[in-house]
Amino acid sequence: MADLLTRLEAEAIAQTRAEKRVIMRLLAYCDALRGERPYPSLEDFNPDAVTGFHPFAFVLDAGEDRKDPVIRFLGEKLIEDCGRDYVNQPISAVPRGCLLMCVADMFDRVFESEGPVIVESNFVDCEGRDRMFRALFMPFGDDGATIESVVGVINSKLKSSKPNLSVVDAEESNGNVKKGPANLADHLAQCQALAAQFQQAHERSRRALYAALERAYAFFFKQRTMPRLTPSC
Repeated sequence: MADLLTRLEAEAIAQTRAEKRVIMRLLAYCDALRGERPYPSLEDFNPDAVTGFHPFAFVLDAGEDRKDPVIRFLGEKLIEDCGRDYVNQPISAVPRGCLLMCVADMFDRVFESEGPVIVESNFVDCEGRDRMFRALFMPFGDDGATIESVVGVINSKLKSSKPNLSVVDAEESNGNVKKGPANLADHLAQCQALAAQFQQAHERSRRALYAALERAYAFFFKQRTMPRLTPSC
């Protein structure tokens, strides 16, 4: 489990106003939450830290069967897309043509890469419409070393139309924000740059804390070694 300072710093990163996209804020939040471990712990994860996360989110439990993980959480938009709630059921129970089946088809990539995965692709839904989707898969492990759960967000839009689930692509509905990268390579490059910036900020914050503690201890020990003055009558 991460220490309190790490969790607070991660939540501050997740709530930055400089980044509007849920995918990028979730990625930065989980990376900060991970610290020096291979994977963050699900016990440390606060879904309320990432604004706009809930409606499009999913949590999959791969502890017993990574080939057919159990759905532990579904956002209301994904429930609506599936037609009903599939929480606590294996992902194989979800009918074809649902957005969530794109998650099932891409789930193994997390284990292959042993790290976060961003996917952009297309599929044909149950009404025969061609839809594009974007998803982020974040691996979690309570022991910090083994992938046991996957937390993510997924969104879609009809081809040649405005997004029908717009929160993940918030910049497309906000005229004051520039549109993000158009392909996976651009996303990965931007993620690496963001991760480097956040890592630098994280290190500066820790160095400042350690410097303050060092000064406090130095002052304490200096006071102990100074001769005490005996008040005169």
